Amino acid sequence: GPLGSMQVDSVQRWMEDLKLMTECECMCVLQAKPISLEEDAQGDLILAGGPG
Repeated sequence: GPLGSMQVDSVQRWMEDLKLMTECECMCVLQAKPISLEEDAQGDLILAGGPG
């Protein structure tokens, strides 16, 4: 009946929203990664340049 098709529509819409959300999350993670890697590299350099 119409209820079933409504549920399918809502599920499809949710799936599309989920896809957009995960894509945005992946983009944010990818954009954030180089920064954290740089910080890690700087920390290693500071430790290597310490006394000793």
